[in-house]
Amino acid sequence: MKRFFKRLSTLLVPLLVISLSACRTKSSSRDVSQPVSETSTVVEDYYTINVSSIATEMLVDTEMVLNPTFTNLGEPATPNYKVEILQEGTTDVTAAVYTAATKKFAPTEVGVYEVTFTVLNDEGEVLVVSGGTSFSAKVTINVVIQSFEPLASAGPDVSIDESGEVATITFGDSYLEGNKMITSGQYKVTGLTFQGNYSITYKLGNVRHSEAYHDPAFYLGWTRNTIDAQDDCFKLSTGDGTVATWIWGGTGLADLSSNLDHGWFHNVWFNAPGSVSDNQPIAGDHYITFERFISEDGKATYGIKYDNVAFNFLEIGKNFTDLLSNVWIEAHNTSATLSVAGYGVVSDTISPEVVLSYPEYTTEDTIHLRGGATITDNGDYGHLIVPYFTVLDPEGEEVVVTQNSFEPTMVGDYEVTCNVKDIAGNTASATTTITVTEPEVTLYVFDLDNTTPVARTNSGVILYYGVTLEGEPVAVDSVQILKGDTLETAVDVTAETYEIVESVDKSLAYEVFTPKEAGMYLLKLTVGDTVRTKQINVTDSCEQVYGQKYWESAYENFIMGRETYIYRNVGGGKTVGKVGNDFTRKTNWTISFEITDLKYAAQGKFMITIGAGKADGGWGGWEDLAVGGNVNDDLWGFETCTVGVGWQTYQWRSNWQDKTTEFMPDPEDPTVGCGRPASAYTQYGTGTHSYKIVCSTDSEGAVTYSFFIDDMPEAVHRLPAAHNEINSTDFMQFSSNSMNGIITNFKIV
Repeated sequence: MKRFFKRLSTLLVPLLVISLSACRTKSSSRDVSQPVSETSTVVEDYYTINVSSIATEMLVDTEMVLNPTFTNLGEPATPNYKVEILQEGTTDVTAAVYTAATKKFAPTEVGVYEVTFTVLNDEGEVLVVSGGTSFSAKVTINVVIQSFEPLASAGPDVSIDESGEVATITFGDSYLEGNKMITSGQYKVTGLTFQGNYSITYKLGNVRHSEAYHDPAFYLGWTRNTIDAQDDCFKLSTGDGTVATWIWGGTGLADLSSNLDHGWFHNVWFNAPGSVSDNQPIAGDHYITFERFISEDGKATYGIKYDNVAFNFLEIGKNFTDLLSNVWIEAHNTSATLSVAGYGVVSDTISPEVVLSYPEYTTEDTIHLRGGATITDNGDYGHLIVPYFTVLDPEGEEVVVTQNSFEPTMVGDYEVTCNVKDIAGNTASATTTITVTEPEVTLYVFDLDNTTPVARTNSGVILYYGVTLEGEPVAVDSVQILKGDTLETAVDVTAETYEIVESVDKSLAYEVFTPKEAGMYLLKLTVGDTVRTKQINVTDSCEQVYGQKYWESAYENFIMGRETYIYRNVGGGKTVGKVGNDFTRKTNWTISFEITDLKYAAQGKFMITIGAGKADGGWGGWEDLAVGGNVNDDLWGFETCTVGVGWQTYQWRSNWQDKTTEFMPDPEDPTVGCGRPASAYTQYGTGTHSYKIVCSTDSEGAVTYSFFIDDMPEAVHRLPAAHNEINSTDFMQFSSNSMNGIITNFKIV
């Protein structure tokens, strides 16, 4: 059988723990000044040999240290011992494969090796205690080539080729067929078990995916060295290049919330921001690397590279085991040829460096701290380091820093400290002062606080500002958008990035900033000779703007404001402007909003999705609460998909049969059902109308959803027993599907 080349150094992982015993004798200690009793106690030593640090599988032509640990009567011990190694259970190969001075085992042939550790006495003979007992421990090590082998769940149409320089595994063309899930199941990468800091790189060759299946992907994982052998993994979606992960913590997904600061978000799995392929399908040949670093405080971080370029990192805290086994791969509806391109130990003990430098500011400025911090790191992930800033005002009080920015309220020197941590857990910090002075005296008072300091490319944000003179509002002479950091160097891009959006009846009007490119922009207001600016940092990545987080969706037809969201020019079948966020859990909640100029380009919805649960935090399920409609003013009212019910449309007012579960109320008497044809909803496509959904719970735990338009009851849905106590939520997300309109005063209480 052809032997495979060695990639870097082998990392060792225990897959089996054997505990045995070894003994010696000693007399119990006594105070010689006291009388000696007629009998004394003899305590025999009892050794335990722990081989859990020894892997039970390794690659041929590599080496590992055989380093068992010993305890004597429960205390650490270092007795003499000998090592004997049998190949295939019969041939003693100790002298050929083991070096006692270094404890290194270096087999040069594939096979099964039985290693026996035996405790010796001080004379180098086998230690024998009373009863003729001697003590030894055995561990069997399977020496293999690097290849692939199916685990219990392995599927069909998979071929393994060991004839080349490296082994390959191919998932065949059948994975491209149909629109149902086709899975290969797990295939173990033989010979690779890891400990400590490590790196593994896979080559993905001739990647193709099923265009008919909604979620084609590779799953690249490993098994923890725990009693329940939990599987952790990363998911690479081959349809769009997005990356997600499942790391176990207790009985479910681990708490990975520390990664929210660099864009990760929770949507069933924990998802990385962006895509390794700019949201395009993965095709052809590529490399993906996973690296684990364990810091001195015992916490771990995974680094992810794609085509040898750092993509992102994931902090997993203490949700790992030092030893990993069963490195495995799995394909879903994806055809490709995979191989291990590299593996080995990684190390980074060099701390990053931070240099801070800031100009002078006034009390009317917004100070963006990230722009004055230069961070350098020796590793590949330096550009992904997230800085954490703390600021003390001139009186020594801590200042609130939001998205790396703050607005000074007093003159004097502010102390700024920046703390950073690289992927390996190495830390650095720097401290400097920022001098803040009074602004130039002016009679005009500008209020730019309510305009967002950050925005996203190809999506609009509403601009909020006000100017007063001696307490009375005044109109500005001009509003401009400049691209650049300072007035002296910025370029006027008002024509390309600024517009006024109005409702049909002009009762609503909004000034909107719609940047097409990333960079720093200035909102410039001019009144007479007085000019004020506000910086708006525009990026391509998902940002939280006006309290809502952008999720993966199209945003070209979407404008974000404060409790205001504008959907315009949304075509049929398009989902636009998916935003939302976590919030403090609300029980027996009310969702309310207004819609102006409601219109549909095709059958669609204004969709509100909530994570429904119980007041104690127990999970219930995802629910959709929508306002539905169609073209030509064929408006329907409310549609819902709730736990225990599924989709329910209230448009025709005909679901009166079982009034114990749901009924359509008469506006004057909610206990009486009434009918109203869908055409009666046409009025809601003109002007502004209010919508409200109320969750309530009776004394028996039964939950009712009540729906209102213009404060008139539209539907009361008494939900089934499966929905009992599910009256709480701490997450809400909303978007438009084929719907156009202006959403205002959107809130949940």
